[in-house]
Amino acid sequence: MIAPQPDPRLHGRPELALLLEDLARRGWRRWRDHRTGGAPEQRVSDDPRGTE
Repeated sequence: MIAPQPDPRLHGRPELALLLEDLARRGWRRWRDHRTGGAPEQRVSDDPRGTE
């Protein structure tokens, strides 16, 4: 299998990719909760990362 080329914007730092992913996930949750009137997040499964 051919591995994708690493994103040059990350400068070889995979932890930066994880931080950016976490930041995007948190922002999405806050935006979604705000749009639904501030209702608490409803999870269908035990997945700690949410359902998005």
